[in-house]
Amino acid sequence: MYINFVESYRALKDKFYCFPLQKTIVAFEFANVHDAMYFKKLVDQFSFSGEPKQVAKDEKKCLGVSSRVSKPNYFTKKEHAGWNPITQTFNLK
Repeated sequence: MYINFVESYRALKDKFYCFPLQKTIVAFEFANVHDAMYFKKLVDQFSFSGEPKQVAKDEKKCLGVSSRVSKPNYFTKKEHAGWNPITQTFNLK
């Protein structure tokens, strides 16, 4: 997520949401409306809004973090989304 992310996260359908990145658009299709609504609620709750410099300063103070970002802890791979260029589809493994 990025600053003012909540303003860019949009529902195109009940279970299909998207948001822009620098040179692309990322989209999620959820298994059901409940999951989509729950994730939207989390986006609303954890998005930082405001001017970038002030938000970064307030975020560090609020979370008690330093300016360094740590590596993920306890990472597990649940599924892999692979792209098949021949069929133009994603494969989940």
